[in-house]
Amino acid sequence: MATGQALGFIAPPGQAFVMIDGGGLNAAGKPTGMGWLVNTGSRFEALAADSSDDGCTVTFDATSQRFEDPCHGAVYAIDGHVLHGPATTSLAHLRWRVVAADRIAVEGLALWTAA
Repeated sequence: MATGQALGFIAPPGQAFVMIDGGGLNAAGKPTGMGWLVNTGSRFEALAADSSDDGCTVTFDATSQRFEDPCHGAVYAIDGHVLHGPATTSLAHLRWRVVAADRIAVEGLALWTAA
């Protein structure tokens, strides 16, 4: 994956990934059903797709290389930090590891049901 690219991924039905940090509505231990693997240029990161201010699923704009919250208009850099509010905290991270030259595993998969 080239610098500035992002690849979305979704948890299997009935399961969720577990955030390892966060702020706002995101927090360590909170489940998320979707994430983004990004190449920031200096490293790869796995980010939860939940906006930190409203929980809305962020989209990735490949041209500007940033994440956008379609609900409240928050904008995040490719590494997840806030570029423009109303969000005040970064996107949460997910734990991941390389399992093969062309494959990663996002860790922390947990059974989850919506309350």
